[in-house]
Amino acid sequence: MLLARAAPYASHRENYSTLFDVTTMAPLVDGPPFVRALEELAADAKLGAAEQLDYDPAAVRAAFWHGRCGLALTWPSAAEKIPQPWDKRVRVLTVELPGAVEVYQVNDRAWEKRRPDEDSHVPLLGAGGRLGMVVKQSPSPEAAFHLLLWLSDPQWSRQASAASPATTLFRRSQVKSARAWVEEPMPSAAAGQYAAITEQTLNRAQCLFALRIPGRAEYLAALDDAVRQTVRGELSAQAALRKAADRWRQITARYGADSQRQAYFDSLGVE
Repeated sequence: MLLARAAPYASHRENYSTLFDVTTMAPLVDGPPFVRALEELAADAKLGAAEQLDYDPAAVRAAFWHGRCGLALTWPSAAEKIPQPWDKRVRVLTVELPGAVEVYQVNDRAWEKRRPDEDSHVPLLGAGGRLGMVVKQSPSPEAAFHLLLWLSDPQWSRQASAASPATTLFRRSQVKSARAWVEEPMPSAAAGQYAAITEQTLNRAQCLFALRIPGRAEYLAALDDAVRQTVRGELSAQAALRKAADRWRQITARYGADSQRQAYFDSLGVE
């Protein structure tokens, strides 16, 4: 949630450096975009339930469909069943997370307004997912590749991929079969709306990937701790993120700064 909120603040059209400085691999998660995002998140959390820090996306969906909350920050999934009862008359709307008019220019160390023609939305991508691969030692690599192609083709992907809570629709052709990707309580109209918003989101000019380098789980765990400490009032957003940045430096040093820099470049599509 922190990364999703910080994405439009940290993603400047002229910068590759968002989570790390691409030159030095110094972490940037204790910088102004993330501090502002965490301060806002902590302020909003004061209005939430006491157990909110223990909820994952599936628990949030269940709370919504059982009437325990009126707004859910989550995403639909057909992979997990919502136990009855739920109110089938409820009117549901799905919306994209908001963008930001201001963005931080890390090179100038200053906030600036986005240009009038610039998209204010910057989605967070890669928060989950599944990858299919064939190992070199496979006794039947050609057959294995054909199986992967079959499972990911337009006909079968909505059944194979929709069975995982870590995936959602990823082809334009799947927009027409939105019902296959959402939980049972969601009305057909809301499912169609979700599919249209997903298509729109995946076509945004900019995005922030949720860290695709070795040690990902360790880096994200440090951010989790920073969020918890801030929301609970144990540390300020700045202090909590400074601790997280120190842990990021240690993780990067353990994996090797040079190899992590190359992995970060690869994750950004930079040669």
